[in-house]
Amino acid sequence: MKKLVMIAAVMAATSFNVMSHSQNQDEIKEIVYSQRPTIQIQFGNLNSTPYTYDIEVNGIMTGQTVKLQAREQKKAYIRLPNIEPDKKVSLEVCTIARSPKAGIPRTRMCTPVKVYFPKSKLIQAKEG
Repeated sequence: MKKLVMIAAVMAATSFNVMSHSQNQDEIKEIVYSQRPTIQIQFGNLNSTPYTYDIEVNGIMTGQTVKLQAREQKKAYIRLPNIEPDKKVSLEVCTIARSPKAGIPRTRMCTPVKVYFPKSKLIQAKEG
């Protein structure tokens, strides 16, 4: 009995709250028709309380935030940085949960994104 109480005390002392969220795509591959495209990411709040999520593209915070209610799934439209025309461009788009209070780790989910902007082909099609 003493051992059981000791184990419970150790577990209580070392446990902590963790926020969690999901991001549904394994990878996004899109042909885009502008140099500054928008892509769609679906993610969700798995917590029992509302959370706000920051959006990051290639390690740079975009300033865009999305608020999700408890257990809500949502599609967010993310503006990408300028895409170099006629090249396949690889990016990483992440959603990062804001901690509601100090001491709670932030969860970070990322999706690889590959986009292609066929500018020269679009010009040729327009001229032809």
